[in-house]
Amino acid sequence: MLKDDRQRIDELKRNKYFNYAIIKRGVLIFIAITLLAFTALFFYSNTGASIKELRNVRFEFIGLILILVFFDWWIGGWRNTIFVRKVLPGASQRICFDANLANIFMGAVTPSQTGGGPMHLYMLYRRGVKLTHGIAISVINFISSILFFMISSGLALWYLRNTDINDTLYTLIKSGFTIFSTLFIFILVGLVAPQVISNLLEKFGHSLSNLSKKYKDKIEMIISNINAKLFEYNESVLIFLKKNPLLFPYSLCLTFIMYFNKFLIAYFIVKGLGYTGAFWEIISVQAITFFLLYFAPTPGASGIAELSIASLMAPFIPDVGIASFTVLHRSFLLLLPAVIGAFIVLAELKKHSVE
Repeated sequence: MLKDDRQRIDELKRNKYFNYAIIKRGVLIFIAITLLAFTALFFYSNTGASIKELRNVRFEFIGLILILVFFDWWIGGWRNTIFVRKVLPGASQRICFDANLANIFMGAVTPSQTGGGPMHLYMLYRRGVKLTHGIAISVINFISSILFFMISSGLALWYLRNTDINDTLYTLIKSGFTIFSTLFIFILVGLVAPQVISNLLEKFGHSLSNLSKKYKDKIEMIISNINAKLFEYNESVLIFLKKNPLLFPYSLCLTFIMYFNKFLIAYFIVKGLGYTGAFWEIISVQAITFFLLYFAPTPGASGIAELSIASLMAPFIPDVGIASFTVLHRSFLLLLPAVIGAFIVLAELKKHSVE
């Protein structure tokens, strides 16, 4: 198993997520799109007035927000530590704290956060966690996140049903809700009855093969590999949960606390700017914002995030404050942890290269 893990890690290191040039390009794309979006927002909301609003942020709220930001990093790591300590008794929480920030950084510089997962597994493996265990932990927490978003976005849509939300955005939110629900059912069936998913994949592969005889062998090989991984991951996750049945509800509780804390950060940014937005309306808007951005295709959801935040918060914040709120929101919830995560990632890759 250890040899197999080493081979997989070598494969991860050879792929695009661990290539310095690709990481650098992702960072530049993320920065460029983010700056472009910020610039557009400042021009839209009167640049001079928006900068003045940014300068007038109340410092007592900044201190409170920084405490909540650190708690966000801590609980994100703790959500993994509860699992890691079952396979590495007495493991330091620093293992998962670093892995969490590394995940945020790589998620920020790769499309649809696709680099975050591999980097998270890599960081855990470097501290002694087998890949099969790391994957099981990731799958369980992913299920917790999907379930949270289904519940929180559903409640948020109900609560905001009579507010002024753009029709296009509302349609997008409902479409996303359908996708999340389908994905959750797919994952759940994959865990409880993997043979059902396997049969569906084989039928899908057979249909593709009939459409393209040229790639028949390649398609069949890909489907075969997916099926093998499906049963392997299914076994790893179920064994983990059967041995520790309370871990999933614990993970779900931590997920709810973690995201609610993120929503609170947004609320106190509003208060710090001197506005008096209704508490549950802002919390509901944040639930929808994070829901929309979860699978955003750009690196770190750059561009999409800034415009979505501005559009959704527009009914609750004056135009002059939209740009300031968006800058602070992105800085505290993504830019700051991503910068720290970058140092962690680059230090670990350098250390591994030396070894």
